Amino acid sequence: MNDIFSLEIRFGIGNQRMPMLEYASEMTNYSGIPGMTVSEFKTAFARIGCSYTISSDDSYLKIELQGMEANVSQALGMINQLMKTLFWSRI
Repeated sequence: MNDIFSLEIRFGIGNQRMPMLEYASEMTNYSGIPGMTVSEFKTAFARIGCSYTISSDDSYLKIELQGMEANVSQALGMINQLMKTLFWSRI
């Protein structure tokens, strides 16, 4: 209908099993990636017309992406880079 996408990715682990996940997921909204500060990272997202929010509840870690449908691949690539930097490299 329009050129806007909204995507939610849920990982089946939440605060109940990992209590510190609540704080870690909040901090990801204030984190950059290697070579980019958080401000630069958020600006790069805004430049492609997208935004993201990372949160957790008792059951899930959630990543919500919204923006221009034409840039969904680029937004997913950027969020993947953030997640690999912050979470996966520490496991």
